[in-house]
Amino acid sequence: METKDSTYQPHVSHSRPKLGRLLKALSLDKQFVRGSGNFIYHRDSERNEIRVSDYIGGYGSLLLGHHHPELKQLAIDLLENQIPHHAQMSSKSAVQELSAFISDEIGRKSGGKYITTLANSGAEVVEAAIKHARLNFSKNKDKLIDRLHREIHGINHHFNINKNKFEVIVDDHTFHDFESFKSHCINEFHAVYNDCSPVLLALEQSFHGKTTGALNLTSHEKFRSGFQTNDKEKSQVAFFEPEQKSVERILANLLRTVSLPKLHKGVVKFEDTDVLMCLGVIVEPIQGEGGIRPVAESFLSYLREKTRALKIPLIFDEIQCGSYRTGTIVHSLQLEIYADYYLLSKSFGGGLAKNAALIIDEKQYHEGFGLVHTSTYSDDEYSAKISLKALQIAKSEVETIHATGKLIENQLNELQKNYPNVVKSVRGAGLMWGIEFFDLDLSENYSFQMFSRSGYLNYLYCSYLLNQWDVRLAPTLSDPHTLRILPSIFISEEEIQAFATALESLSQIIQNRDFYKLIEHLVPPNQQNLRPLQDFGRKNVIVETDSELETSVGFISHYINEDGVRDGDPSMAILSNEAINELLESVIEISVPILLHGRKISGTSGKTVNVYFAGMLFTAAMAREMMTKNLYSEYADLCNDAVDFLHGSFECSLVGLGQYSSVITKNGKSIRNPDVFVTTGNSYTVGIGVQAINEELALRMDKSKPLTLGILGAAGNICSTYVKCFLPHFSRMVLKGSDGTGGKLKTHRFLRELTSYVFSEMLENPNSRSTIIRADVYDVLANSHTYSDLKSGKLELNDLKLVDKISEELGSKFPFQVIESLDDLQQCDVTVVATNSPEPFLYSRYFANDSIVYDISVPLNSTDELIHNNRNIKVIMGGIVQLPFDQTITMRAYPLGTGEAFACISETILLGLEDKICNFSYGNLQPSQVYAMDEMGAKHGFKLKKNKFETIF
Repeated sequence: METKDSTYQPHVSHSRPKLGRLLKALSLDKQFVRGSGNFIYHRDSERNEIRVSDYIGGYGSLLLGHHHPELKQLAIDLLENQIPHHAQMSSKSAVQELSAFISDEIGRKSGGKYITTLANSGAEVVEAAIKHARLNFSKNKDKLIDRLHREIHGINHHFNINKNKFEVIVDDHTFHDFESFKSHCINEFHAVYNDCSPVLLALEQSFHGKTTGALNLTSHEKFRSGFQTNDKEKSQVAFFEPEQKSVERILANLLRTVSLPKLHKGVVKFEDTDVLMCLGVIVEPIQGEGGIRPVAESFLSYLREKTRALKIPLIFDEIQCGSYRTGTIVHSLQLEIYADYYLLSKSFGGGLAKNAALIIDEKQYHEGFGLVHTSTYSDDEYSAKISLKALQIAKSEVETIHATGKLIENQLNELQKNYPNVVKSVRGAGLMWGIEFFDLDLSENYSFQMFSRSGYLNYLYCSYLLNQWDVRLAPTLSDPHTLRILPSIFISEEEIQAFATALESLSQIIQNRDFYKLIEHLVPPNQQNLRPLQDFGRKNVIVETDSELETSVGFISHYINEDGVRDGDPSMAILSNEAINELLESVIEISVPILLHGRKISGTSGKTVNVYFAGMLFTAAMAREMMTKNLYSEYADLCNDAVDFLHGSFECSLVGLGQYSSVITKNGKSIRNPDVFVTTGNSYTVGIGVQAINEELALRMDKSKPLTLGILGAAGNICSTYVKCFLPHFSRMVLKGSDGTGGKLKTHRFLRELTSYVFSEMLENPNSRSTIIRADVYDVLANSHTYSDLKSGKLELNDLKLVDKISEELGSKFPFQVIESLDDLQQCDVTVVATNSPEPFLYSRYFANDSIVYDISVPLNSTDELIHNNRNIKVIMGGIVQLPFDQTITMRAYPLGTGEAFACISETILLGLEDKICNFSYGNLQPSQVYAMDEMGAKHGFKLKKNKFETIF
């Protein structure tokens, strides 16, 4: 809740605004005002202090809790005594004392001595480690260079002292002078090192920080995407799986050979020396952001042996698991595996100082490093004293750390035992634990699936725990399905029990797939506590595809209205339309496409194709509002994400665009993926509509008599194509666009385009009478002076005055008319409706008795009153296609009957069956595309089925 006191209101417009919006949307935007021990406090709207159990623990930096009393007093004393923070170029006893403590603690088990370099953060010590590893590599390279130079000088000396003619053969080439030979040797040496940059090896699922160098070592693509600008930057690290063969394969690829000349008994020969283009291996003994994953002791032991044999440094990043978090200063001491470098931060600063340490075995340390690697803010006495005291306190609490950790482990294991289909894994040690929940990427509950696929489902879990149970947790960054548990030493047995109760409540909600109970605190107060927890089943979406098929196509769509949301997630049925819309709008920034269904579809031709359906969680009304405000970006990005999802996950080479997705992407023209072809489905939608209307006309009217066609939504791509397809059947056409100024301008522009199109067909095709244009219309136009002027060249087809000239000449006989009132549709025998209105607005009073209304709008523009009228107005709610062999599309959001599909979906399927993978209904349509789709449908056994059900997608 937001507080009424502006003192505690976070202002996010000037600092990480997107993060601020996301925290607010998920109700994680608490303004914490103080912390003490294992608790952190915020205020509610009444200024009451709310106590929260803190299991995030500063992402691991608060092993000693908030404001440990001894550390707090030390900090006060240091500040009151005016200890200098900036005393560069001086002797610092506290720094030396801290470094000695670290060396003694590690050396007590390893037997080694260690040099410590202090820094300000974990990312900084990762950078320092990279620098030292690079320095180490350079030193080894320098040794080889020195050896090369010594050998070259020896060879030169030999020829000079013996006054022999210089002659050395290298790879069938004879060098007759020393300088050219010397240049060749040096150039060949450097060519080997310049062939590729030396790399660090890092474990998959690793996380080592967010500075540029540390980022390269972080395996999760989402953190590196956009920050690595070329392949050279990406090649600075090689990620390995936690298995020996993965490491061996990478190391083999990094092996190079340099040939060094050597004088042997007066003859110059070359000896090959192996060079490993590897800076070292970095690994977290317990991967923190990778999901609290302890690395197997046997694998760490293998890495130790391998790196020692290759004489490259082994680096243990213990930033999160070190500083006694698991019971020892570095966790790896418990395994008796000793690294060359150790990295510490997080709890190293005791929660009161920003401090970090790079700790290097004295045998591996290069003396000059301490002169070239410095920092203005590191090596200060204040931070060193705080860190030393923090380590001493933590060391004294080792028994507490182990005992409390065991209590947490037992509770988590009991939870996993009771909810085996919810809790996937429990991992950790000491006071560092992770609980991994199963992903719900295939859940038939669309809300759970969307948040799972987006990586934000565990953030919703955290929001529930914080707002309903006053328990604060966070997911691990590289594994969003794992919640980290990093309490302080102050956590009590009672708190652990309360924590377990909160987790059990959450697990019950997940098990029952009751999304409403999960997000109940995010909806308005009057929408909360409407019902108790209910079980909504645990089914997954149906996927019945054939992996042997070569062709896969996809189709994307979205919710039609709020009822669609309720069908896609029955737990939300209790919410009002307003609450549903507010919820969807609040999370649109993190929304991702979901999988609705997958199945193979066969045609009567013998061809079969895999079809995958993806859904986007926004309604038609939301899309319409977005278009009104001209805010296409987020929705266009989501459509592009859906195309990428179908292509990347299911190898769909063609994707059909349903409903507003075609409008948002400008009929497919703004789809970015170059490897995917798109189709809007509009061609077959028009084709099926023409079939349906012609069948109704044959049943109800005399087609030889003059007939009038009404087009509502005339400026749209679909309706404009209907007009062209119906030119052979109707004597008059009345056109209406939207009521706004822009809509009227577009409708008049279409009238000009239509007039030019008709005349161009008459000029170019002498057989267009009765085939492309109805005979009576053809005769009226052909006998006009305007047509004569066009034939003689006095008037051009693209002349803006063309429509004015012909309409003025023909008057009421001109076959096309733009209308502004819905009442003018009463003159129509047939009206085709295809608008973007999110609400029904058509009533029977707008139409003539016995007329036909063909409504293909999504959602429908026809009201219930019109659909169930008593004036014999036939409302056809679009055309449904009957699939061959009664193959059925079975999923929530598409309430289709056995063997049915919508025409737009059928177009995508047909193109896949035809293996006609191209941009088909793309951009502006032509009647030729409609006729081609009709032929494809007939070829593969797809037929018109005139009924249509209301659909939510």
